[in-house]
Amino acid sequence: MKVALVGINAKFIHSNLGIHSIKQYNGKMGIHIDVLEYTINQSIDDILERVIETSAQVIGFSCYIWNIEIIRKLVVEVHKIMPETFIMLGGPEVSYELKTFMTELPMVSVIIYGEGEKSTNLLLAKLIAGRSYASVNGIAYREGNQIFINPPVDNLDMDEIPFVYEKDMSDYEHKILYYESTRGCPFKCSYCLSSIEKGIRYRSMPLVMRELQFFLDSNVRQVKFVDRTFNCNQSRTKAIWAYIIEHDNHTTNFHFEIAADLLNEAILSILKDARPGLIQLEIGVQSTNQKTLEIVQRVTDFDSLSTSVKAIHAYQNIHVHLDLIAGLPAEGYDSFAKSFNDVYNLGPDQLQLGFLKVLRGSGIKLRADQYGLVYRDYAPYEILKTNDLTFAEMTKLKMVEYVLELYYNAGHFRHTLTYLERFCQSPFHMYEGLGQYFAENEGHLLKHSKLSLYTFLKNYGAQIEGINLDYLVQVLKFDLMLQEKIKKYPEWLEADHTYEALIRGFYAMEVNHPRVLAHLKDNNAKQLSRLCHVEVFDYNMISEDMGPQKVAVVFDYIARNKLNNEAGTTIIELSQLEAMITDQK
Repeated sequence: MKVALVGINAKFIHSNLGIHSIKQYNGKMGIHIDVLEYTINQSIDDILERVIETSAQVIGFSCYIWNIEIIRKLVVEVHKIMPETFIMLGGPEVSYELKTFMTELPMVSVIIYGEGEKSTNLLLAKLIAGRSYASVNGIAYREGNQIFINPPVDNLDMDEIPFVYEKDMSDYEHKILYYESTRGCPFKCSYCLSSIEKGIRYRSMPLVMRELQFFLDSNVRQVKFVDRTFNCNQSRTKAIWAYIIEHDNHTTNFHFEIAADLLNEAILSILKDARPGLIQLEIGVQSTNQKTLEIVQRVTDFDSLSTSVKAIHAYQNIHVHLDLIAGLPAEGYDSFAKSFNDVYNLGPDQLQLGFLKVLRGSGIKLRADQYGLVYRDYAPYEILKTNDLTFAEMTKLKMVEYVLELYYNAGHFRHTLTYLERFCQSPFHMYEGLGQYFAENEGHLLKHSKLSLYTFLKNYGAQIEGINLDYLVQVLKFDLMLQEKIKKYPEWLEADHTYEALIRGFYAMEVNHPRVLAHLKDNNAKQLSRLCHVEVFDYNMISEDMGPQKVAVVFDYIARNKLNNEAGTTIIELSQLEAMITDQK
């Protein structure tokens, strides 16, 4: 019997850990499964054609909020073409409200709910043997017009769950590798499905270490732990972080989702020694409104979290990603603005502004009416309005999210944003104003080039009261040059040829008597000019003093910052640079 499991991922760089785990577990039990992976960006017709080409007698679809609408359509068409095919669904999106899904999709024979490895194996064994599967736990199934839901399957010991990666890693080239060392979560946040599972199960440490070493030996690009709260066990956290730091291959990045308020000094001290780029941390703050946190049963000590984040920032080697959720109960517009500012002021490398999704099976869905939660009926069931937040306010927050992604999270406008914030009531109000500017000028409807983003930011900044337009143009130029040598200038910025002779003198000095670019000493002046760029500014962009000051900035595109990829910079007062060049002659 030919069996195929289908994963439809959000992006090409993603992979579906669940179906690969089911494939490997069943392989150990002697049942072969083919895995097919696509993305939501592919056409339904293309996916359908490829699924039909398998001629599988059993086809299973892995269901999440990002792909369920596609899968709803696919199963209908698959059934039309292959009416004898046994169609099954699994995954978190269909593990709740089982009878609803079974009723809406009569061509689906079985839904596997909860963990899939063991239930899938028991089901397939029955199908292959031609026997009834009515006794298999962890499934919903139909007999005639009746739908039955069996008791949940017993959870596997974590060490029984196979390691899905093999020696041949060609299928995962250019993809994020997902890895789990635990299942379950210690917290009971009512908006999250992880809160439903009781207890936490751990993979044994010797096994985890062997698997980490496999990733390191394979020089994979990124390993993303899917553990819901990675640092819920302090000793495991210390051991795993110490191991990857000690065995660093200078290539692999490890991503962890943590509760920063649980970090202590002993664990924080371990992170000091990590190579820049080795570790990145995702920290869910969600809100700083205490009433909101109590309603959603999220336990967070924001003061402790802030202390930990500030300590990590001081190390200058860890990428920190902080999360906020808009639309939670008791969080109105002004309250969310405060939460935004509280988190933004911690200076995360990325700030994700997400919107509440009222998930099937979540505790918050059961109390949606109580808090006036109005949300979309289709996946991903995103919030539209609440008792505390109007639809119009939600729309404004959508624009804040849009410009936050374009500007803050892109990481290309750091100094310009810092400058603009000085003239706004708060960081939130700055992004609110920028979002409104985009909406009024239909900027959110355009496909932006890199330069058009600088132009929009310049035009927005120019209308802010108190802005020095000359300084704004210069700081935009500074941010632009931190990213790359400018090949094409925006219409409002011209190349400055005033100091060409001085700059040629600088490169000649660096060839004969290197002072700034000693690490590039084997290059001639022409080669140095390709690897670097020298620009004279009327202001020192990294000085607190915003007064006029002629400085030369050397942008070194070889010595980039390992965390934000900005060019290395050396800032020299113009008069000092002139003296240095004269002295070496």
